[in-house]
Amino acid sequence: MPIIKKFSETDYVDIKNGIRCKNILSPGTLDDDRIIIDYYEMSSKSSLDFNNNENDITWIQVISGRLDTYYPNTYIPGRRVDESKIIFIKGSQNISLDS
Repeated sequence: MPIIKKFSETDYVDIKNGIRCKNILSPGTLDDDRIIIDYYEMSSKSSLDFNNNENDITWIQVISGRLDTYYPNTYIPGRRVDESKIIFIKGSQNISLDS
């Protein structure tokens, strides 16, 4: 049975100053919790710390605007990410997303 969820029918949740999120596909929506889809909206000069767990695979795609990435406590260089790039994170990683 297909699940149809309209973006316009999903409410925003305030995360912190200047950041809000729509849980498009959240735990409990499907029979298992392997796939989660969240849509984040960040205002200018906001920052979101994102933590990936050991068995997680995460895809971050900028729809409009741009982000600067920073990987705390690593030697991975930060990068500017816009609509032409996708961030792919596998395993335990921490990333800071700055608008």
